[in-house]
Amino acid sequence: MKFRYDKDKEELVVSEATRIEYHQLGLWLTRHVKGYRYMPAFKMGVWNGQQSYFKNGRISLGLWKEAMRGCKEIDAPFILENKDEFPLNRDVTLEGVREFCKDYFKSHKVRTKSGEWVSFTPYDHQIEAAYKILKNRYCMAEVATSGGKSLIISIVIFYTLRNIESKAKFLIIVPSITLVTQFYDNIVEYNLGVNNILEMREKKVDHILNDSHLPCDIRIEEVMSERPRKWSGTLDANIYIGTYQSLEKWPKEFFKQFHTVVTDEAHGAKAKTITTILGHTFQNAYSRFGVSGTFPEEQTCEILTIQAVLGPKITEVSATELKEKGIITPMDVRVVIMNHEDLDFDDTEYTFNHTFSETAVGDRLATSNFFRDSKYPFTYFYPIVHNGYNYVDISGTTQPDFSGATVSRRTRLYTPTSPISGWTTIGEATAAGVEEFRINSPRQGILDNQLKPALNIYSLIQLIFKEYNYEISSTFFNTPWFKSLYLYGYFSADSTKFGYKLNNIESLPLEGVELIYSGSTATGSTLNIIVCKRGTGVPCFCLDNINYGFANMFPYSEFGTIDSGTSGKTITAVEGFDFGFEVDGVPVADISTLRFPPTAVGTSIAFIDGDFVDFSLVIDQNIKQIDLLSSIAKKFNLVFFPDPNNSNKITIEPFDFYMGTGTIYDWTPKLSYDKGFTVEPALNFIESTLELTDQEDGDEGNREFKIRNNRIYGRNIVYNPTDFKSQDKKIETIFSPELVRQWDAENIIGLPLGINYAASSQQSTYDNQVRWIYNGVKSKPKLFFWLMGLNPFIDSVGEVYPYRVYNTYTVKLQNWSGGTASNYDRIPSISHTMPMGLADEYKINNDSLSILFNSEETIDGSINLYNTYTENDVYNKFYNNRITNLYDPNTRYLSGYFDLKYSDVQNFNWNDIIKINEQHFIVNKINEFNLTNRELTKVDLIQYNVNPQEYPNRYFKYQYCDQSGYCFNLKTDFTNENLADTNFIWSLYYDNQVGSLTTQTTGFTAAFRIFNTGSFREEYVPYTMNEITKTEFDSGSCYNSSCDTMLNYIYGNVQGLQYSLTGFWDAGGTITGSTGVNVWENCSGFNSTKTSYGIITGSSTTYGSIDCPCSEDIGSGFNSIVYDLEIQSNNKILIGGGFTQYSGITVDTLCRLNTDLTLDNTFIYSDETSSSNSTYEILIQPNQKILRIDVNNLRRLETNGSYDTGFNTVYWDTIGVDIQREEILGLQSDGKIIVGGKFSSFTSSGTTGTTTSTKKYIQRLNTDGTIDTTFNSGGTGFTAATGVTFIAGVQDILVLPDDKILVAGKFSQYNGTICDNLIKLNSNGSIDGTFTIDSTPSDIFGILDLEVQSDGKILCGLISGSAPNNFIYLGYAVYGLFRLNSNGTFDTSFPYNVFSGNTWDIEVLTDDSMYIAGEAAGQPYSGTVVSNLFKLTSSGILDTSFNTASGIYNFNSIVLDVEIDINNRVLAGGNFTTYNGQTSNRFIILNTYGNKITC
Repeated sequence: MKFRYDKDKEELVVSEATRIEYHQLGLWLTRHVKGYRYMPAFKMGVWNGQQSYFKNGRISLGLWKEAMRGCKEIDAPFILENKDEFPLNRDVTLEGVREFCKDYFKSHKVRTKSGEWVSFTPYDHQIEAAYKILKNRYCMAEVATSGGKSLIISIVIFYTLRNIESKAKFLIIVPSITLVTQFYDNIVEYNLGVNNILEMREKKVDHILNDSHLPCDIRIEEVMSERPRKWSGTLDANIYIGTYQSLEKWPKEFFKQFHTVVTDEAHGAKAKTITTILGHTFQNAYSRFGVSGTFPEEQTCEILTIQAVLGPKITEVSATELKEKGIITPMDVRVVIMNHEDLDFDDTEYTFNHTFSETAVGDRLATSNFFRDSKYPFTYFYPIVHNGYNYVDISGTTQPDFSGATVSRRTRLYTPTSPISGWTTIGEATAAGVEEFRINSPRQGILDNQLKPALNIYSLIQLIFKEYNYEISSTFFNTPWFKSLYLYGYFSADSTKFGYKLNNIESLPLEGVELIYSGSTATGSTLNIIVCKRGTGVPCFCLDNINYGFANMFPYSEFGTIDSGTSGKTITAVEGFDFGFEVDGVPVADISTLRFPPTAVGTSIAFIDGDFVDFSLVIDQNIKQIDLLSSIAKKFNLVFFPDPNNSNKITIEPFDFYMGTGTIYDWTPKLSYDKGFTVEPALNFIESTLELTDQEDGDEGNREFKIRNNRIYGRNIVYNPTDFKSQDKKIETIFSPELVRQWDAENIIGLPLGINYAASSQQSTYDNQVRWIYNGVKSKPKLFFWLMGLNPFIDSVGEVYPYRVYNTYTVKLQNWSGGTASNYDRIPSISHTMPMGLADEYKINNDSLSILFNSEETIDGSINLYNTYTENDVYNKFYNNRITNLYDPNTRYLSGYFDLKYSDVQNFNWNDIIKINEQHFIVNKINEFNLTNRELTKVDLIQYNVNPQEYPNRYFKYQYCDQSGYCFNLKTDFTNENLADTNFIWSLYYDNQVGSLTTQTTGFTAAFRIFNTGSFREEYVPYTMNEITKTEFDSGSCYNSSCDTMLNYIYGNVQGLQYSLTGFWDAGGTITGSTGVNVWENCSGFNSTKTSYGIITGSSTTYGSIDCPCSEDIGSGFNSIVYDLEIQSNNKILIGGGFTQYSGITVDTLCRLNTDLTLDNTFIYSDETSSSNSTYEILIQPNQKILRIDVNNLRRLETNGSYDTGFNTVYWDTIGVDIQREEILGLQSDGKIIVGGKFSSFTSSGTTGTTTSTKKYIQRLNTDGTIDTTFNSGGTGFTAATGVTFIAGVQDILVLPDDKILVAGKFSQYNGTICDNLIKLNSNGSIDGTFTIDSTPSDIFGILDLEVQSDGKILCGLISGSAPNNFIYLGYAVYGLFRLNSNGTFDTSFPYNVFSGNTWDIEVLTDDSMYIAGEAAGQPYSGTVVSNLFKLTSSGILDTSFNTASGIYNFNSIVLDVEIDINNRVLAGGNFTTYNGQTSNRFIILNTYGNKITC
């Protein structure tokens, strides 16, 4: 075919073609209009719905490429006769465009969005696209997002201005107003200085852009729709930008002046609109081209219309190409169609499928997930939910008779019998009013197929993600709230019984089927031959004809064929068939193996014993996986984030618990003020009303509640306090609420019952009575918690019933055939609240959760709802933070541009906090971040003024009734992935037990059931448990439960806790086999029941006394005395003494322990003398170097224990340490060291020489260990006063904050001034005359220790005397301990004569209370016998909460030192070897209540 180009009309005209070619090309260029079938012209028959782009032999210029394709398709040549006139720019070359870009962008810097001027070179794909556009003039280019469309357009414009037409005017058409601004910004930023532009732009005037770098002046003007229809002016600007909508209103004269017209995203505009606009430019525009991110592959009518006015697609820059070149970041997008039948419910990790049986049902009635030493909860369990009545008796006959004639067969499964008791015979039970077919019937229990399984949500979602090769990372998924959440009401069948809906009948080949016959084989009888799936007894079809035969004896009595595609055949038996005979390899079986008779698709099939439960059949296929996941996300306000390092790992967390828990980044310097930003109230962006709700349902509970309350149960509505928006938002799940009701009006049963039936009434024709009928119902999916197995009947304090053969307080469960029923004393406790039983106000730490959006408090009398109210519903726990923050009038929404580096984005996590000018925000959206083109990134932020929610832990203590001297504590670990290790079972059990105690709310008494005690009998060990605060738990007032040998024994046995944490006891003794509830108010209550019923009790120490095996253990301790303890800043412990071993390991007399009490092998101290002198005192300097004193030496050590060679060797002439415990080192603020003792010659030797001083008993050293001769200049030191013979020297030095020095010991004179054992010196060693001293010297005893309280009062510890040899100070006879005011006067408000023991050390705490270490020797303090370590209040009153001796010596020898570490542990050292009868050689760690800590 030949064509010529008509320049005037911009068309191709056919100049030569055969009739067939002409016709076929016309068909090729014809398309159906989208939606033509619904258009009136087509419906009326006046139009065929097509549009032709080949009219009268003419084709629009833009379709030349489509015409070429058409010619090729019809095997016709495409010849253009006047191709030289075809509108191509033949002067443009690729190399020329490349050189232009290289030259232009090298000499002209480009301004980025951050305001930075940079040089850069466009990518090759951008240069090539610009070249093709310039070359073809009429065309379209496909450029993927981030491919640089605006830069390509800019290159075309600037090249045109420099090389084609310097006065050219350009029209850029974009889809939205936002893109008008964006294109303007892009052109400015790529090419021009913008300082003047921004100012003018703020004044809303035309944007005049001038830059000497350009070949001409450029002006950009935004085209607004307000321009008049009539317009005949000229164009003032060079570049105009407008939207399709605004330009459509402008007159055609406006368009005639443009040299080039550019369209953005043209394929998305209406064909009519773009045709109208571009049609105005046909006669004048030198070039028209379009750029778009995506062009549809199909050449539809709309696409051809746009091509007709723009031209064909001549280049494509795909996202794949950009990824391969590293220009854009690859995205991992996967689309999966999630169907339940695709799931592997036999997965070995999450196994749901199982064999249906009484065992499968009963095994999980009494247990709980939280007994499991595993991270995996049970995938299913069978709750007792009222699913309606459709009972089958022992014979298999359905009993629908409600006439009253068969009362014994009337099913009342969920009504308790009366009375709750037990009998030895059925006759006694019947006489007492017990009726059959009740859940606790003595003779007939519930049938297993009347119960339906609930599916574990955690396991189900994990299986879904696993099926599609994803891994979940979630703290929330580890919580008890999620791991014990179950799905109900998901069943495909609406039957009362557990089964499935028959969705299809399989068609199988011969080798997959068998024949089963039913009916009589007697002569003349009807016999049904049924095709079944081989080995299953399930009816099916066969793909082939089946030959069959039945025989009495040869020859066959009957043979025939069952046609393919049929379910079987009915025949008449001949001559009495004995058996079926296998023909064509198809086995024949009798009726006993038939699962169910052939039935229609849609029929409900009930499971019976031995059936395999396949949940791909059981789950309603209308419940889509995506809807399930979405609804769980809505229920808990979940957010999903991909792991940046693992594309197959998804983080799933609740918004309120996750957001704000990350790192805080300050982005204030990154915010662009030049670019501008907006700050608006967050209220402007949210709806006026938010409704959070589950769905309405047709089960009786939901129906009744809706009728009576006109709302859905558990719905929550939140109102926005602004009138800015009047829209409503609804967050709705696919679930309906699972209402839990009381089992009976009398509330005899103490557990909630689920409701899942439809109720109706009918009047009996037998006696005209109206009776209610409860049928199965197809309900919506429901959620509830499975708590644990509890007894439904015994739920009050001390409620006891005698155990008999027939009883009504155990649950009986039968298999389908109605055989012997199994007894269960516990059934699953289900609820929409967990834990349940104890009201919020009685909890210290509330870990309950209601899965309702609005927890319901009021009990509706008509449906008898069970009260499970808690303020912790899913709204308050999972939405409250988010809603409170957004609805706060002060919360702001900030949108701005940020100069983000790659590392900012790479390190960013969605839970991070962004700080802007000291205000905290969370990121709502990050837009336009370009890895390779460093420009500003737009970020939307929401101010975040709330703290993230925290998962709750609870704290408990328990005490055995036979051990009142100590207690144990335990806490829940809410996010521990191991179910047993969460200890959440204790929270469940505690709330249930205390909730049963209507007369008290602070704790309960129960008993562990134990076995294997050596007597081959069950015994019961009573204990009392209370919830405590975290502060009390951390105080260490009780041993950790890991030290409890009884509990360790219980946990160490398979199902030990499940067995021992029983709701019953089996007594022995006076009343054999008695049974009752295991809850009392206190130990006295238990003992009373014990006496009445002869409960056999055991000892809490049956399996050993307190045992705390763990890494923090001192082993055999120290082999000799410990004199001094010091705690380093890293909480490591320095210990000095006369020992040579620690826990059997050889050490010198100074060692260091780690915080876990293991020996620190990095500490390398070794006495350089061979004498192994004892270490008497240690002092840690601020730089952590260590001063050590032995008998007559002072050395300084490095932090690792090696000798500090920069410090002089200091020694004295006589024994400097005269008593076991002295603190004779002090450190002043300038680093100088005060040294005391009993010496008359004091020497310092080092590299500068040797110096000796004869000042007695006190010296000062410079920081290098040299003697400071300026201290006590001219003084003589301490001496004995006239008439005093006994002197022990300085025994304690205490440097005060002002560097003054308190000195105590056994002395009577300082520099000639009389002072009785205590004096205060100025910092230079002179006497402080403002301090009162005792000028009456004594010749006995002395002051051993000094400590100062926060008010400056001075505590003095000493060796006590007895009359007439009392220590008299300032006229007061003192014993063991006394206190002075800060000025030295005597403080009579402090007890000074109430303790006759010896005080070796005083440790003052931050609250001014104190520990006293020493030697009580059986002496009391204020009348109470105390240990060698006891505690006083700040005013000297004995603190009895710390371990008092109670008549025994807790330590068997003296305690010389006591220290407190950063964990508030009490460290004590001395010469003791036992504490409270337990071995602890010379060192011990106690808690703040005086209990030994080794864990």
